[in-house]
Amino acid sequence: MTALATDRNTKRAGNGATIVKRNVSCGVDVLYSGGMVGRNASGYAVAASSALSQRTIGVAMETVDNSAGSAGDEVCDVEVGAFWLGNSASTDAITIADIDEVCFVVDDQTVARSAGTAGTRQPAGRVRGVSSTLGVLVEILGNEDLSGGTTPTITTGTNTTASTVPVMLFQRVGNVVQFSGRASV
Repeated sequence: MTALATDRNTKRAGNGATIVKRNVSCGVDVLYSGGMVGRNASGYAVAASSALSQRTIGVAMETVDNSAGSAGDEVCDVEVGAFWLGNSASTDAITIADIDEVCFVVDDQTVARSAGTAGTRQPAGRVRGVSSTLGVLVEILGNEDLSGGTTPTITTGTNTTASTVPVMLFQRVGNVVQFSGRASV
């Protein structure tokens, strides 16, 4: 798929979503209703992309065009929860084998199995379902202040000869950092 150029009818699964307000970044950013939203390094909402400098914060509930404004001129309602998003293509497509694993942002409506070449994509959330008609059900973590993806290093030594560690999600709450993912040692 490609980045949105119009509103998207993004279906939400479950109840109890949280609404958060984020300022829309300046530049050519248009947040389309139903598109994934990221928070850039300055704290403004932008159309989600694979850029590692962003954090996925939810899905836009309305279309907001701030392409002619300055940072913070517009405000967009962003919803967090589980949403049906587009699946990536061929070898990076998400399958039922990926349920409960982390998926990654390709563009504001598409997610993929991998973090891309050399880990160049930001995490979107956790896969909760896969459908040939609806796409990929992704639980978006929301706007935690310190969350994202990282690739931990495992040092080989006694009884280990090799290890593989894909990008893992992390979340910090207070002084506790929690990682989720899997490693092969």
